[in-house]
Amino acid sequence: MLPYLAASGHNLYTKDVWLYLQRMQELKQEDPEGYKMFAEGYATIRRTDKQYGGIPSDQIIEQLLMRALKTRGGLTRGRGLTEVQQAVWLLSRNVCAEVTNAVHDDLLGLKGGSSEQHVRIGKTSDRRNEEDYENTLTFFRLRNPFDTSHNELENIVTGKQASSAVNIYDAKDIGKGILKKMEGLPVKEFTFKRKEQAITMGSKIQRKDGTVIQINPQNLFDRLIALALVSSHEKETDLDEMLSYELTPFPPSLFEGEELMREAHKPQITELLKKHYSPKPTDKMQKLEGTVVLDGGSLLYTINWTKGTKFQEVAGLYVYTLSSSLRTT
Repeated sequence: MLPYLAASGHNLYTKDVWLYLQRMQELKQEDPEGYKMFAEGYATIRRTDKQYGGIPSDQIIEQLLMRALKTRGGLTRGRGLTEVQQAVWLLSRNVCAEVTNAVHDDLLGLKGGSSEQHVRIGKTSDRRNEEDYENTLTFFRLRNPFDTSHNELENIVTGKQASSAVNIYDAKDIGKGILKKMEGLPVKEFTFKRKEQAITMGSKIQRKDGTVIQINPQNLFDRLIALALVSSHEKETDLDEMLSYELTPFPPSLFEGEELMREAHKPQITELLKKHYSPKPTDKMQKLEGTVVLDGGSLLYTINWTKGTKFQEVAGLYVYTLSSSLRTT
């Protein structure tokens, strides 16, 4: 698993698992008693005496500490996150848990009971498993994952074929190469490089000019289906008109996704000014005199983007707000 974590860019997991495996290899010498208990099956934590009650320690942390951390009275609900508050909250968790159980079970009598049967064993679970099994078979009948008619890597859901830059099928070897470079280096000194990781079909691959075009595949698919239907009825169609509308639900020049704005590249403004104001050194300041550079990117976060509003209306509101702020200054 470790090579795949390194190849896929899970850098923190890679370092943590790397250190964990090293410590586990030394467990027999450093803690013989702990190694003996671990080898005998005491690797899980039990909150109940049920047969299937053992769960890993990380799940215990999620079910107890992390859940309590985010509920009312936890650190994220007004207590604060100073070092003293964290220590008091953490060290008092066992006492609070005992008090809660005593009030819940003994005082109120709300202790519930359950059978020894595993929750996943029953008619309902069996029926769901059968439905999932049939759905999986139907999926693979319609999308053959063993199609050998071509050699390119293909997404069996969308039918999209990978480009030559995709090398995810070599993820294991790529991960081993990254792990080889980690050997003998301190954890804090080693840094991962994205160019050394595996390239997937979902990775952003820029064009030669450096631009990235994001197209909504559903809109494009609907457009092509409409063209196919019209063409099948032998009607005259204007291909340019049919494909002249936007294929994205958001302006790709401003947003990476529907809710994630692109980062501003402010050095480009400097390069643009140098390009347009680069005549003689003597009159350089004269040409720049009176030029106002205003960072209006914050307005995009403050303007109310009402659902259904067209981009032209948003742009007009942006220009109006920007011009109003200039007049006030």
